[in-house]
Amino acid sequence: LVKHIYAIYWMASGILTYLKEQQQYSPVACLLRYIEEEKDKRMCDYAVLVIKEINDPDLIKKLNEEKEYRKRSGKPFSPCLEALLKE
Repeated sequence: LVKHIYAIYWMASGILTYLKEQQQYSPVACLLRYIEEEKDKRMCDYAVLVIKEINDPDLIKKLNEEKEYRKRSGKPFSPCLEALLKE
């Protein structure tokens, strides 16, 4: 079980690193949703770093869309994303 938990962490880290290196805007919306659903703060922080590195010109629009989606769903908006919206 312990190996399985770490395998998930390293697999997610590898995927995030790959996305950061690709510098494509298309996965940003998915990363925002990932941050909302992820429980591990380390992974959320890393995903925020990846989003910053990608430097999507539509980031504010995508953040506002995610915030509106969360509001309609009755779910709270992540403090990590709220901070990113204010930057």
